[in-house]
Amino acid sequence: MGVLNAGHGWIQAQRTDTLATTYNLLLNPNGGNVGIGTTSPAYALDVNGGIRGDSWIGRSNIATPTADAALFRPADNSIALSTANTERARITAGGNLLLGTTSDAAGFRFSTNAGASTNGHLIAGSTTGIYSNWSDGTATDSPQVGGIGNALVIRTSSTERVRIDSSGNFGIGTTSPGALLHVQGSYSGSTATFTGNVTALSLTETSTIKMKDNIRPLDNISVTTLEPVRFTWKGTEKEDIGLIAEQVAPLYPELVEFDTTGEPIGIHYTKLTVLLLKAIQDLTAQINDIRGHT
Repeated sequence: MGVLNAGHGWIQAQRTDTLATTYNLLLNPNGGNVGIGTTSPAYALDVNGGIRGDSWIGRSNIATPTADAALFRPADNSIALSTANTERARITAGGNLLLGTTSDAAGFRFSTNAGASTNGHLIAGSTTGIYSNWSDGTATDSPQVGGIGNALVIRTSSTERVRIDSSGNFGIGTTSPGALLHVQGSYSGSTATFTGNVTALSLTETSTIKMKDNIRPLDNISVTTLEPVRFTWKGTEKEDIGLIAEQVAPLYPELVEFDTTGEPIGIHYTKLTVLLLKAIQDLTAQINDIRGHT
């Protein structure tokens, strides 16, 4: 214990007969608190002020002394956490949080590696948005979710698949959706319900014989029993024309869509062409029959 020439006080454990041999310095080995910058320490080490360390701060696992958990500085202006002598998390100089990786590739990056052929990433940043990869670890082949301007975009294989624009329009297969739901391409499914307008280049209904049984002629058709009407839609006050599902259901239930309670909710207008075709055929047969008797 003494005073250096520069005016600093010092404490050093060493032999009195030589300065070359140093020893560990124990403070209160039998108990008691140690205070730095305070006259009333409340903890084993109570520091009133900041602490600076050039290496790491940690505690060794008593059962496995070589497996350390530490808080340390891996690079200038960075801080990291490690367990089992392996870095697990890092906050970089730029404020990015890295979990399971030391590569500062985005604002937030989460990475796991379960083996040579299996990788997982969840990355967010100004250039990549958010993307997740569960295959080969190649970001360009990964599913991605990110923002472009005021739009939310989903990509796979580096190609945009889905977009919700600033107006709330949902686009599938298009980068400029022009309606609440805009699908560019084909749709295949069992049921799709829309309460607004649907615009499509073409509409194909499954009609292969491979999916049909009990095929028989369509007889006793009378389109005159259907009552076309003009009406106004509730809510929009838009004028329209059509049929009433409740009126059509008793006559041609095949033309009507029902909800889960059995109530009519809509009409398959495309199937009306079948009735009209049959009616035209019957009318043509009647005309030809009349002509044959004159």
